[in-house]
Amino acid sequence: IILQLKGWNLEQWDNLYHDLPSYQMKVSVLDRTQIKTNEDETKVLSPAALQQGLDSVVRELPTIKQKVARCFVRPSGTENVVRIYAESQTKDEAVRLARCAEELIQRFCGADEIRQAIRSKL
Repeated sequence: IILQLKGWNLEQWDNLYHDLPSYQMKVSVLDRTQIKTNEDETKVLSPAALQQGLDSVVRELPTIKQKVARCFVRPSGTENVVRIYAESQTKDEAVRLARCAEELIQRFCGADEIRQAIRSKL
C-alpha cells in the first residue's frame, strides 16, 4: 500500500539504499567517558573539536560531493576504547577515513599516552 501511495515499484524501493564499503576499528584511550555522543551515536557532542575534525576529514574526501562517506565514533560501554565506523565509496577510502578518525581520537582523548606507557614497560 505504501509503495502505491508513493507511486514506487519494487525496483525503485530496492534502489533507495545500497551498502557501502566499510571499515571498523577500535582505539584504546585512557578514559572512554571523555567522549559523549548524541542519542543515536551519530555525532560526538564532547569534545566538540573531535566532531569538527571528523566532519572536516569527511568533507575532504572526493566522494563527499556525492554524499556517500561518513564516519562515526563512540565510546565502548565496557572497556576504555573508542569504536570507529567508517564507510565510503571504496574500501580504501573507508580505511583512510577510519585512520584519520584514529588520529583525531589520539589527539583529543589521550591514546598516545597509553602507547607511551606500554612502550616504557617493554
